[in-house]
Amino acid sequence: MSHAHRKMIWSLGIAQCLSWGILFYAFSVLLPPMTESLPISHSSISFMATLSALIAAAVSVPIGRRLDLGGHLRIMMGGSLLGVIGCGIWSWSTSALGLYTAAVFIGMAQAASLYEPVFAFLLHAFPEEKERSSAMMQVTLIGGLASTIFLPLTTYLTEILGWQGAIRILALLLLIPVAIYKFWVKTPGTAETHSVVPTPHRQISLNLAFLSGTTRKIFLMMVLVFLINGIVHTTMTTHLPSALQSWGFGALEASWAVGIMGASQLLGRLGLGSYLRLLKNGSLLIAPLIIISLGLGLLPYCQHDALRWLLLVIIGSSSGLLTLLRPTVVSRLFDRQIFGRINGVLALSYQLARAGGPVGGSWVYEASRGYDAVFLVLAIMLFIAAFVSSYLGKSQ
Repeated sequence: MSHAHRKMIWSLGIAQCLSWGILFYAFSVLLPPMTESLPISHSSISFMATLSALIAAAVSVPIGRRLDLGGHLRIMMGGSLLGVIGCGIWSWSTSALGLYTAAVFIGMAQAASLYEPVFAFLLHAFPEEKERSSAMMQVTLIGGLASTIFLPLTTYLTEILGWQGAIRILALLLLIPVAIYKFWVKTPGTAETHSVVPTPHRQISLNLAFLSGTTRKIFLMMVLVFLINGIVHTTMTTHLPSALQSWGFGALEASWAVGIMGASQLLGRLGLGSYLRLLKNGSLLIAPLIIISLGLGLLPYCQHDALRWLLLVIIGSSSGLLTLLRPTVVSRLFDRQIFGRINGVLALSYQLARAGGPVGGSWVYEASRGYDAVFLVLAIMLFIAAFVSSYLGKSQ
């Protein structure tokens, strides 16, 4: 890997950290002050996050098709610009219409500038799996710091500037990814791919418009696995702070525990290379899915807080590994020419899960009058996903 490629990887990681922090994590900090100052209900403001997820889902597949034609960095640059526009509209909004208009731009920005496009780009920039896995690990390690940096930063900016002033500063920071992508677009020999040579030895090569037989079955099983994982992940992260408090954690302790689980994802990403060397063939998804399933199932029944902390670290590490295994599995099963379209469908399933998963968790909570049943259902769902993923391993 050349020095220029290393610089590019680190700069892409910084761009992802900024994009995730501003387009995804900042909303949770801004929601309370928005609710206090705007003449709009809490649920109406909260729908802004749901709407952005639905918009991201709606455009994921078209963006995936466009990514297969090349121009990855230009697409991410355009996505970041849409995010700047969305944050600008958001910062001046005083009505639900304004917030929802901002959410449309932010949803398109999420689909065009977060992990899916950068994974597609890295797949083309690094054809060899070893180099590609290292590049993905480094980008997501830096990107994984988004919540650690932007939750306290957004809180600080809100305290001194108010929520509208904080968003305007974040909008300006989002220009940094625009500049990064623009720089690498103009740098010869490091970036854009506009045509792809078919990858040899792929067992599955398809046109998504003509899915049939074994190919259709494998593709639909893969979508099901990642849809279930998306539902579980979003439901878990939404309800975990309240669940921990119901199991005896204080509010501050629960927030620290969730933060530790998020930081633990970096451990799983660091272990990607070793994991791939260990499992050169077979299903890559079974182990992390089963580990997370067991962790979620045990969480409600732990008698000691220390054991819960340990389980959260294990769950976080396995979740971090799963983030990088998705593009790895897709690259092993499908030719690079259609990676964008395949990943676009998977992104669609994730965004739908993000929009609906937490609501389903609330229904289970209300029906069972507690969080024990919520986490037990999530554990069972992931066990089913692990079983289904075993069939994917036979095709790799």
